Amino acid sequence: MTSRAAAPLREALRLLVQQPRTTTAADGALRRAGVALLPTAAVLAGAVLPLGFRSVTDPGVGIVWFNAMEVLAWAAVWLTGWGPNSALSLTGGYRFLAQGLAYELPHMLAITTAALGAESLRVGEVVARQEGLWFALWMPAAFAVYLLSAVAMAFWGPFGHPLGRDAAGGAAAELGGPARL
Repeated sequence: MTSRAAAPLREALRLLVQQPRTTTAADGALRRAGVALLPTAAVLAGAVLPLGFRSVTDPGVGIVWFNAMEVLAWAAVWLTGWGPNSALSLTGGYRFLAQGLAYELPHMLAITTAALGAESLRVGEVVARQEGLWFALWMPAAFAVYLLSAVAMAFWGPFGHPLGRDAAGGAAAELGGPARL
């Protein structure tokens, strides 16, 4: 059990010491931009999410901000796939983009539905309005769409095509070393 729990740490250490890979005529700036943009989008999206009773920031357009950062993450993965100048990486990037359009847009609309129920785009207000009756019970269709799209964007089961072995691992196929981490 201990060795299984330590597997992610071992993999991270292996990737940190691995030599970076490059392909012929790779666009290094695009690849680096994509690799740097993805964690940046994640941190910026997380800034509006409440942890307990507080969040880093609670802007008046927090729901729109969160959705915009999801779109920025799509662009980051696509740039990561485009940068290496490899057919497999580019195919993975386009697959991710297609799955994002198919499942993230309904995800965003489900989140926006909660904002409509709260009559506010402020994330803290949406959370506060659910004190008596959760929106999952009040809007079950939006909740079902939210859950299905969340599973799809986790790339589980039949939704794993952007990371599929037939495309050698998707948009990150040509990444190695710290960039793959």
